[in-house]
Amino acid sequence: MNGTKSIEWCPVSRKANIALILCLLCGGLVNVHAQSNPNTTLPTGVSVAIRYYDQAIYFPGSDIEIKVTISNDSGNTYQFELADNRMYSLDFDVRSMTNVEVPRATKFTTQMNSNQPAFFRNVSINPGEAYSFTENLQDYRNIADPGMYVVTASFYPNLRSDLSGSSKTDTSMKSNRLTLSVSPSVQGIAAVQQRIDQQTGAVLAREALPPDQVVSFTLQARQHGNWDRFFLYLDLEALLRRDPAQDRRFVRMSQADQQAMIAKFRNDLKQSTTASDISVIPTSFRIVQTSYTPDRGTVQVLEDFDNGSYTEVKRYTYTVQRKNDIWYITDYEVQNLGTK
Repeated sequence: MNGTKSIEWCPVSRKANIALILCLLCGGLVNVHAQSNPNTTLPTGVSVAIRYYDQAIYFPGSDIEIKVTISNDSGNTYQFELADNRMYSLDFDVRSMTNVEVPRATKFTTQMNSNQPAFFRNVSINPGEAYSFTENLQDYRNIADPGMYVVTASFYPNLRSDLSGSSKTDTSMKSNRLTLSVSPSVQGIAAVQQRIDQQTGAVLAREALPPDQVVSFTLQARQHGNWDRFFLYLDLEALLRRDPAQDRRFVRMSQADQQAMIAKFRNDLKQSTTASDISVIPTSFRIVQTSYTPDRGTVQVLEDFDNGSYTEVKRYTYTVQRKNDIWYITDYEVQNLGTK
C-alpha cells in the first residue's frame, strides 16, 4: 500500500549560487526551504528495495524496468523529498561480474549536466506503508553488451548534494542487489519469441502512443486473436491486484512467486479460465471520450458483443497510467447499457 501526502512542488536549481541570487530577488527560496522539512538522517526501519517490474529476457538496448520501493517499518512517519525527474533522487550502479562499471547513459548525462530547475515534492510514509515507482535502467546506464551484471540502487531522500549547494551533505539509502542477465541474441529465446508480431514477424516494441490509441490497439489485437499484441500495453500486475484477495496474497509473496503469479494470470486470460471482462472479444467498438493528465487518464469505449439473437452493449472505462513515456492499461470498469 502506498502512503503518500503531496505537500508542495518546489524548484531547486542545479547552479546553487546563481539560483540563490535569483530566488532571493524574487523572494521565493527562503519560503521554499522554510516549508520543506524532510528527514536529514535515516531512521532505523526505513529501507529501499529494487526488483524487476515485469521480468523478461533482456538483450542489449532493451528496456529494463526496475520497481523501486521505499518502505517504512519504523514506528514514526517518514518524510523525504522526491524529485519529479527521478534522476535527481535516484541512481543505479551496474557492474559486470569482474567489477567493471557500466558507463552512464546519454540521457542521464544530459539531464544531470543541464542547468534546469529540479522540481520536487515532500512525501510522507506512515509506519507500515511503502511508496513505489518504476524507472528504466537503460536511462541511467548504457547496457550495450551481453553478459551478467550486478545492479544496485542509491536513493537520495534529500536529493543530490549538487542540486542545492556544496554545503549540503549527501544522504543516501542503498538497495539490495539484483543479478541481471543480458542475452547476446533474441533468436531461439522463447520469452522473446512470444513477442514476435504475427503480422510482420518483427519483435514487438511498445511505442509512445496516446491513451486512446493504446486502448484501440489493444481491442483490435483482441478482435484479431493476436495475444502478444493484446498483452503489450496491459499492466498485468495492476490488473491482477484489482482483486483485494489477490492483492493480499501478492504482497506476501517473494519476488519469484509474484512473477509466477503474474505469468499464471496472463495464461488464465489467454485460456479464458478466469472471469475477466477485459479479455472478452468485442464485435465492434468506438471510443467516446478520452481525458488524461501527464501521468494518468481514462478512456471511455462503447463496445458491442454479439450474443447470437441480440447484441449486448457495454461501456468500458479504461484507466491508463504513463510509465517511462509509455501508457499502460491498469484498471477498467464495465457498465451494461442494454441490448439492441
